[in-house]
Amino acid sequence: MVVDSAFAVVNAVGLVAFALVGAMKGIRAGFDPFGVVVVGLVTAFGGGTTRDILVDRIPLSVQTASNLSYGLLGVVLAVGLALVISDPDRHPATQFADAAGLGAFAATGSIVATDAGLSAFGVVAIATINAVGGGALTDLLLDRSPFVLLEDIYAIPAVLGGMSYVAVTGLGLRGATVACVAVTVGTRLLAVSRGWDLPPMKELLA
Repeated sequence: MVVDSAFAVVNAVGLVAFALVGAMKGIRAGFDPFGVVVVGLVTAFGGGTTRDILVDRIPLSVQTASNLSYGLLGVVLAVGLALVISDPDRHPATQFADAAGLGAFAATGSIVATDAGLSAFGVVAIATINAVGGGALTDLLLDRSPFVLLEDIYAIPAVLGGMSYVAVTGLGLRGATVACVAVTVGTRLLAVSRGWDLPPMKELLA
């Protein structure tokens, strides 16, 4: 198991942030309390569990109780926000949490993939899967097409973050985790603030 302190920090941030975002989606969808908890935890743990299966290790989500506590904290925060603000899942605080979770999980994916000895492509792929996997599973629970496959720029920031991790590590420099988080979060927030989208393929082919 990866015991690097940087991993522990970004993993905790990612779990809280994505559980919050997922629970918000469950609240908006009208789920009951149990459903909201399930959606929140699936969002938090889905990507990391897929990551661990791909690198052939026991999912970190079932190794320690602290991981579950981080996820439940995110759900509680979502419920609290829903009580005090209108349209909480579209609130800037939630959008920032989503970007933070994306960056954190791109970093944890990069760390685990590097620790497993994967190629540069493997590191970027695992970083992206870790970052977007939970959200994709959540969208399936909500009976809709995965958000990451539509026009919104969501996976690209994770890809860029993974690439930055590989680049910094390849140069033998320190701060690869920070670079990955910064690039992912920065790119995602920039895309949200500017309203950047990728056009549907059928429009490009028209």
